[in-house]
Amino acid sequence: MSRNTRSSHQSYHLTGNRADQRNTAKDISKGNYVSAIRYSIYKESDRKNIQRKVFVGKNMLANLHKDIMKVVIMLTGAGKTHGAFNMLLPQLIDDTKKDAVKLVVYVVPQQGLINQTEVRNIARNNPYYAMYNTVIIDGIDDNDKELIRAAHIQNELERGKLVIVLMTDSMLNSRIGELLPVFEEQGRRLAFLRDELHWGGHSDAVWAAQAVGVFNPKYKGQTVKVIDFLLDNVTPYVFGFTATPTPEQLKLGSKRFVVVNDWISPSEFLTCTKHFKNEIDWIPHRDFDEQMEACRCRIAEMMIWKRNTKKAITKRIAELDSNNDKESISTLKDITYKQTMLIRCESKGEENTTFDIVRDELFKGSLPAEAKIVTANAKEGWVAYDSNGKVLTGARLGTGWLDYANDPENEFVILIVINMGTMGVNIPSLRECFYLRSSELTNDQGLIVKSVLQFLGRFSRLWLGGLTFDQVKLLDPETQLLIWNTFNVCHRTFVDTDPNIVANEIFDADYAVLTDELDAHLVDVPQQSGSINPSDDADSLEDTIDTLLDSSDVVDNDPFDSKNRIKTDQELYFDELEEDNYLVEKNKRIEKILEDA
Repeated sequence: MSRNTRSSHQSYHLTGNRADQRNTAKDISKGNYVSAIRYSIYKESDRKNIQRKVFVGKNMLANLHKDIMKVVIMLTGAGKTHGAFNMLLPQLIDDTKKDAVKLVVYVVPQQGLINQTEVRNIARNNPYYAMYNTVIIDGIDDNDKELIRAAHIQNELERGKLVIVLMTDSMLNSRIGELLPVFEEQGRRLAFLRDELHWGGHSDAVWAAQAVGVFNPKYKGQTVKVIDFLLDNVTPYVFGFTATPTPEQLKLGSKRFVVVNDWISPSEFLTCTKHFKNEIDWIPHRDFDEQMEACRCRIAEMMIWKRNTKKAITKRIAELDSNNDKESISTLKDITYKQTMLIRCESKGEENTTFDIVRDELFKGSLPAEAKIVTANAKEGWVAYDSNGKVLTGARLGTGWLDYANDPENEFVILIVINMGTMGVNIPSLRECFYLRSSELTNDQGLIVKSVLQFLGRFSRLWLGGLTFDQVKLLDPETQLLIWNTFNVCHRTFVDTDPNIVANEIFDADYAVLTDELDAHLVDVPQQSGSINPSDDADSLEDTIDTLLDSSDVVDNDPFDSKNRIKTDQELYFDELEEDNYLVEKNKRIEKILEDA
């Protein structure tokens, strides 16, 4: 097909049966477009493809059977847990192979991470685990914690089950005496996974000081000692995951860690992460009055955003109604305008910005009536208040504050934390970052900004107004961009100190997708006049056809050389269930394009 087939004067509109247009990147002959973003970007930034490159990539395979901890480094929200349980572990638990893994131990630093983990949902949704009669022991409540005992785990293993155990470092180390014989008996049939490896993943106090900036002679590195023992005596299948690797894990001195993947540029996650505004509001570090004024201004901006966004969506629904696009209208009516602000405060000292002072100061002002204030800290638990300061929930321990913040009924939440916002926080509706702390801690490489990077990582979760990625991808381009550019955006406010400036520079360069990056990947987006931008014609046509026909960048999904043996009925069943709809639709699009050509 010639690049100039489509007239540059065609008007933008949707025609024909909308159902026929769904799941189609582009119908070139008619000028109907479903994707506002280049098809190649949707494909390349698909989490599944990125995860394949990491979890069954060349470096992972080269080190898989070595007695060294395999460390995966990926952005927050990139799918480290999903990749491990959906791609890596299924290869290891394949019972057609010798010493197939039967016991998976997943360890995290804090109990809240177990409550927030998606392991149980992953195992439920992946039919592969169902075929292995999988049992998950997660220790969420006291009764479950008592099941994490050697006798119970051994009993489940003897019954032929695949056992997945989720526990904290504290539980692992307190029960290692009884658990270790079970681990030893399993040998290579044990896989050990440690998440959030930057936290407590140091072999000794010296390396810990390099990571956190403070030397603590009481630090014993107990979890790493367990890891060392497993690698030396039990199994090579030991893995760690983090978004912020420590100097030790980056092989500056340790022989126990190997990073198995290159850092993946945030631009590759364009459509599976939140976008950060390029501009940052900087406020004085020691001027409490100005800080609180800035906070109240951001809260007011959140209310303005909600009002304006509701108007924009209502207007768009009316426009779609004139095109009789009932499916898109139904989707837009499911949108929620939920948004959350996360404020990180000081814990003690002479600063005014401790969490209780910030909370009380906000109550003095005029908060939106629908606002809920939630304070959370490790010692006192969490408390929820209404906009007038009335207590809605008494002080409670645990991670209930995360459930409260994610409750759809609470559309406007202001979270005030000290350290609890740096790990284990999965709140997709986070759109306002307000940071009132600063740290001058250093190591041999300079300022330590890991804590700030981890905090910013909490805002990376994709948020499309409560809609799923696939729902948005099937809307018309104009509506897609409206959602991407209004809901999936984070604004930052920081106290103006050198460590915070350095941290944000690093974050923008290595971790963030910035809002202006989306513009570089748009294709055939209608202008306000209603006409298609003719300058995009040639590039977009080439991009679509070349991308559809070129599969050279697709990673082999069978890197463990299982293709050279006869598959079992179990594997054939799994292959049938896992047939990728994306590939089916891809073939249809190729046929359509070639037919039109």
